[in-house]
Amino acid sequence: MRVLQVVAYVTSFYGGPSAAVRAIARAVSGQGVEVDVVTTTAAGESDIEIGNGEFQKEDGGMFRYFKRDFPTRWFHSSAMDKWLERHVAEYDVLHLHVPFTHSFGLGARHARRVGRPYIVTTHGVLDPWSLDRKFWRKRAYLALRERWNLSGATLLHATSSFEADFVKKHLLWPPVRVLPLPVEPPSVWTAEKSTAPLRVLFLSRLHPVKAVPLLLEAVATVRGQGLDLVLDIAGEGEADYVNFLKDQALRLGIAGSVRWHGQVDPAKRAQLLSEVHVFALLSLHENFSLATAEALAAGVPVVLSRQIGIAADVEGYGAGIIIANDSPVEAGQAFVKLNDLAVRRKYGLAGRKLAVEKYNASDFAMGLKRFYEEAIALSS
Repeated sequence: MRVLQVVAYVTSFYGGPSAAVRAIARAVSGQGVEVDVVTTTAAGESDIEIGNGEFQKEDGGMFRYFKRDFPTRWFHSSAMDKWLERHVAEYDVLHLHVPFTHSFGLGARHARRVGRPYIVTTHGVLDPWSLDRKFWRKRAYLALRERWNLSGATLLHATSSFEADFVKKHLLWPPVRVLPLPVEPPSVWTAEKSTAPLRVLFLSRLHPVKAVPLLLEAVATVRGQGLDLVLDIAGEGEADYVNFLKDQALRLGIAGSVRWHGQVDPAKRAQLLSEVHVFALLSLHENFSLATAEALAAGVPVVLSRQIGIAADVEGYGAGIIIANDSPVEAGQAFVKLNDLAVRRKYGLAGRKLAVEKYNASDFAMGLKRFYEEAIALSS
């Protein structure tokens, strides 16, 4: 079976969708599936210089990067368009990502042109929070074009029941299937960590939806109450927004208690997760949160807003503390509670159990392969 993933971007700048594409390539290549990925060189406002224009081996698949055309925010690539026109018929099924990008539309159009089935991972873009950004443009585009592209899919893939509920409200024709993204638990887990100071980790893209200002307020509040706490922030974002966050930390008087790591590679991610006591993500909206799943697999207790797709699983397993997504006070109270080693140990063990039972790579790979087999069978 030959599968072609089509996605606007795969660089770490874009967080979850990029990580998901790579996780898919790793997972199904282990099931005897040949996976190719076509994408653009997008990395925020800049473009990466990579490869020689040919496929190269990455994360179990073969990746090919195409230069973006103007306007760059639309992820338009005439070179990708020409390549798909020539080669899309060579694949059994297409896996498309991130609607509302030019690459997504290209994949859907060329798949229909040659009669190839395709499935779609929506990555949260059909959720109300996402659609309300640039409201008129997105709603109009959904009605005029993207609904047609989505309805042409064999099935729609959501990473959580939280996300699936929003996708179903659009009354699209394809069935919506839930399959959480996978994580690999670290081989070594140290539950007994020193408690002075309490280290809290934020590990995600620096974007307004992540509600980092609320997290900074929570840190300032509990430090003002005497809790010795350090916040590790790992991730990157638009330069103006990162500077805004650093200025806020300065205004709140906690600049010396915030460590800015920037974008971190897998080794550094693993190191941070082995050192910190708590993982915190107070996003205004999140369809899943792979970073949270990584923290759970590492046995790190989590503090999450209720508007995160993975929150229901965390609550069900007792693997962390779920708070209102607009309450730095509740977040601060959670940090105080998790300053107790016995409490952290209880949540950490539950998190490891959750990751092993629901986010393991084997179940994900088999589930995704079944998606592809179903798509091919229905198209024949």
